[in-house]
Amino acid sequence: MSGPSAAPFIGPEMRAVRRELAGASDQRVLDVLRFVDSLNDRSQADGLLAPLRDRLRALRPRRPLRFQRLLFEPLGPAIVNAADWRPNMPSMPRSAIGPFVGIVRRALPEVVADVERIIADTDMPESARVCAAGHALWARAGETLQGAALPGDWHETSLQPAAFASLTASVAGVLSVAWQLVELADPSVPEAELNETLSALLAAAEAKGALAWGMLLTVLLQRFPTAEAPRRSAGSMRADKAMREAAAASMEAAWTWIEAGTRDLAIGDPAEAADVVRRQVKLLEELSRDPANRRRTTELQAALRDACAARFQTGVKQRLLAPLQSLSAAEAADGGLLAMLEADARALRRLDMDSRRLGCGAAHDARLAEAASAITARTDIPSIDRARLVEILRGPQAAATIG
Repeated sequence: MSGPSAAPFIGPEMRAVRRELAGASDQRVLDVLRFVDSLNDRSQADGLLAPLRDRLRALRPRRPLRFQRLLFEPLGPAIVNAADWRPNMPSMPRSAIGPFVGIVRRALPEVVADVERIIADTDMPESARVCAAGHALWARAGETLQGAALPGDWHETSLQPAAFASLTASVAGVLSVAWQLVELADPSVPEAELNETLSALLAAAEAKGALAWGMLLTVLLQRFPTAEAPRRSAGSMRADKAMREAAAASMEAAWTWIEAGTRDLAIGDPAEAADVVRRQVKLLEELSRDPANRRRTTELQAALRDACAARFQTGVKQRLLAPLQSLSAAEAADGGLLAMLEADARALRRLDMDSRRLGCGAAHDARLAEAASAITARTDIPSIDRARLVEILRGPQAAATIG
């Protein structure tokens, strides 16, 4: 496969490459992913990845922060594969990403240049780059898309031209409030203020139509699982058919998101895994309060508990035990490596605590004890560092035994 100047993968050529990748090794799939991630224009090459989404979810490769991924980060819960999208769904088909990125790049070259500089600064943690670049980009991109004309490459999406106006209005609506959602995610925001603000945002989106309202609702249900406002708004739309259908689709997207978590046994980034599980567990708890949902939530809680137990065991093995086993004496004195172990230990402990709300317990205790023993045995690691790691995993009493 050649570099970014290669001809687009279309028609028979695209199908041939897809057939090859269907039986390709994991390494070949990761090579293709790196190639696609290196492209400035992924609109057509993204089609290569569509049949590989399930494998990529299992492999969980670390993705570089690119402009495209940053731009659509706020819409993550509402993005679906083009084959799964239908008109009047409150979601965005993945095939529309390329044309939307092109619109923003052409209209905001100076903003794009500033954003590219921020996301290229790998000395900053990725979360900090997302916040800094997103603050500079999302609202401006929303304004741009709101007034955009049908782009010339829209035919490459396989979507009808009539879908463009409603999709751009819906996507623009989420992007225009994306930074506000980041601020609302701060745990220090009072619950009353959170619900009041989310209610106001949904009321404003409602004025733009069912699809814009439904897309925002889809995002809010998954990003703010304990907030009452999104579920209350969804339940208040029984009289209007379009709004009722949008609400039902958004709620079903939330259920599907949790169901996907029950099949996800990879650990990937422990901090990301812990955050997703925390939101899924809390949303399940809220949904279970409705007697009509009791059977479905009970089944999902059991399935999610088993998946979390498997992910936790994998995480302890891959992110703590394996690194400790291969850690050389020289590396044991490296503060940077120990800081990485500490960050992973904290994330795994958060995953553990949220999993326990589903009923995980004894198996987790055994894995934590195993990891603490491995840490304690590494006497070439300074005792203060070993004690800190053990305290994260098992508490101050266990850490006090390390001399």
